[in-house]
Amino acid sequence: MDSSRPTSLPDWLPPSIRELAQDPSLEILDPDNPERFQHTREILKRLIFDQRMQGVWKIICAPPPFVDEEFSDLRLSQQGRAAQKFFMSALFSSQLGAPTRRQIEEENANLRNVIENLVQYVTTLTDLGHEKEARLLTKVASQLENSIGESKAAFGASGKIIKFPWLIERERGDPTLRAFVGSMWQTTMSCFGTPLYGQIAVVANVVFHRDDVSREQVREMLREHTMRTTERSLMR
Repeated sequence: MDSSRPTSLPDWLPPSIRELAQDPSLEILDPDNPERFQHTREILKRLIFDQRMQGVWKIICAPPPFVDEEFSDLRLSQQGRAAQKFFMSALFSSQLGAPTRRQIEEENANLRNVIENLVQYVTTLTDLGHEKEARLLTKVASQLENSIGESKAAFGASGKIIKFPWLIERERGDPTLRAFVGSMWQTTMSCFGTPLYGQIAVVANVVFHRDDVSREQVREMLREHTMRTTERSLMR
């Protein structure tokens, strides 16, 4: 772990996020792009140490009610994986901007380079007997592969956006923030079945180092996206 990062993690970090925070692979995601490398590390530190995240994890990792004891461990494990996906989405969604087809292709090419680097690290770590670290890097590479697959599926053959609400069709306001909010909405709906507007607002403030994004603003940003998604569902 980078020496500039405090050695002790906050007590309020849930176990699943603590595991990610201690993952050394998060420090080497894009070493060939110094600007992005530094940007990612700064966001990573804020997501781990910003006090505002405590409330987010309390909501996301709250003990599930009315779960039979024999299924509680399984439910908590699933909840932990969902929290990790939420964390990784927040880390990477900050770099989405307002993507077009060309920008998505460029982003996927960059992610592909990262994946190739990770695969090389996995081989090296495995050869050195560090199987645990190799598995963690493999997990990150798999998540990036999924991200590439999702972005490719967002465009139809005609080039028209057909799914994934984080792809912005009309630029209004801060396009980077809107893209981030749309991506986090997709993640929360997939993982938790609810938009979690308030938690998205908090994470947006943490990631972009600000304090003016409100729950109401997030709802308004997503209004067009959710209407578009509903219309497409009705057309199926």
